[in-house]
Amino acid sequence: MKIYPATPGDLDRIKAAAAADHHPAFAPTHFGQDASGQVKGYFSVGGLTAVMFWSHTGNSPIESLRLVKASQHLARQTGKPIIYPCSQKSPFAPLLPDLGFEKLGNADLWKLF
Repeated sequence: MKIYPATPGDLDRIKAAAAADHHPAFAPTHFGQDASGQVKGYFSVGGLTAVMFWSHTGNSPIESLRLVKASQHLARQTGKPIIYPCSQKSPFAPLLPDLGFEKLGNADLWKLF
């Protein structure tokens, strides 16, 4: 398998290969392909804007909303898909759909550095 940068012309087949394996494709930047041309996987390095967020528990709802809206505005300026990791225990979790967020699923976050 060789690794290639994902060009706009590759995106449809990367997404189709991931979907056929019951996985989404989130902003692929690179993909693996075998000798026969089959897409074997993808990864995204810098292809997404991830927003890490904290609002003090003593904040009023309007203060917290102001922080969310400001972060959304800045994140949209990157021109990339945006993800907001959010704990299921967060008081924001049930409010996110009303703020325009779509739930993608649950995952643990791991740090490397």
